[in-house]
Amino acid sequence: MGKDGDGRKCDVCGSSNVVLTTNSRVYGRNYGDDPRIYYCEDCGAWVRACHPKNSPRARMVSRYTHRLRKLCHNRFDYIWSTGLISRKRLYKRLSAKLRVPAGEAHFGVMSDELLEKCVLMLYPDDGDEVIQANRKIFGRNI
Repeated sequence: MGKDGDGRKCDVCGSSNVVLTTNSRVYGRNYGDDPRIYYCEDCGAWVRACHPKNSPRARMVSRYTHRLRKLCHNRFDYIWSTGLISRKRLYKRLSAKLRVPAGEAHFGVMSDELLEKCVLMLYPDDGDEVIQANRKIFGRNI
């Protein structure tokens, strides 16, 4: 998340209308031991805040990006939790399939385009429909 003078700027829309609040703004109630987030009042993008200095954990991203990450993690985590393949080996395969370095083969750092490719790989029977439905619900960019 960028800084602009004393205010924080949204990484998605560039607005200075970013507030430190709780994740109840996103989920309707607080989740987790530390529910603090930075939330953009203009576009709804958010990022978790880290203890103790309230620094953002990463860049602010849109609801659509959060949804893609969740879809990917749900399927990915299920696959390695079966014990048929280790998590490390599964990440290596993902890196090779996406043709990206291993350090970039993590859902938390991927662009929407890479996340969509992952959805297509992880949901081979209905990936296109999953992406289209989520674009309608959450919007493509914001």
